[in-house]
Amino acid sequence: RSDRDWSSDVCSSDLPRFLRSLFGPGDRVVVASLKPGGVMVNEPFARDDAIRALLELGDVPNMYFRASAYDGTDGYTKVNCARIGALFLDIDYGEAGHKKKSPFKTLEDAIGYLLTMPLRASAAWHTGHGVQACYLLREPYAFLSGGGNALSLMRYEGVSRKLSQMAMSDATYTPEHPFRVPLSLNDKREMDPGLPVVRGEALWMDENRRYAFEEIEAAV
Repeated sequence: RSDRDWSSDVCSSDLPRFLRSLFGPGDRVVVASLKPGGVMVNEPFARDDAIRALLELGDVPNMYFRASAYDGTDGYTKVNCARIGALFLDIDYGEAGHKKKSPFKTLEDAIGYLLTMPLRASAAWHTGHGVQACYLLREPYAFLSGGGNALSLMRYEGVSRKLSQMAMSDATYTPEHPFRVPLSLNDKREMDPGLPVVRGEALWMDENRRYAFEEIEAAV
C-alpha cells in the first residue's frame, strides 16, 4: 500500500473528492443508512448537498451511497438509475461480520488479490471487514429511457457481474447497490455483539485513472 494518498484523518477533504469523482454536479445522489433490523432508509440529495450531509453524519454508523445517480422518480431499484460513473467491487475477508465464508483470510489477502486484476482499480477503501473498490469511467454510463432500458442495463450488469466474479467479490454488480461511505463507521453489533465499531480506512484514490466502459468489457 505504498501509494496510499488518502488521509483517513482528513475526511472533510477526501470525501468530497471521492464523491465528485463518481457523480457530476447535476446528479442526484441517494444516501442510505442501515437501521436496526436491517432496514435501509434512502434519501436523495443534489450531489453537493449529499456531500454536506455525509460530512455532518460522519459519526453516524452504517452510512452508504447508492452506486448510480438517481432519476428522481419514486423508487430506488435498478430501473430508477439514470447513469453511473464506475464499476464497483465488494470483497470480504475473514469470518467476523459475514454470513458466508470468504476466500480471503486477511485484509492483506484481499488487497493482494485485487492488485492482480487485469485493470487497476481507481480507488479502494477498507470498510472494516472488507475492501470496496471502484473503476472510474471516462464518461458516465447511461441507462436509457429514464433508467430502465433493458439493453443498456443488461450490458452494464453483464460486465459488472464478470468483474465481480474475477475479483471473488460479493454479488454487488447491480447499479442501484449501496456501498459504504469511505472513512465511515461500520457497526455490525446487531449481527455479532462482540464485534467492535470500526472506522473505515482509505487505501488509494486516483481520480485520473479512468477507463472506457469498452476497456473493462474487453478485460473481463
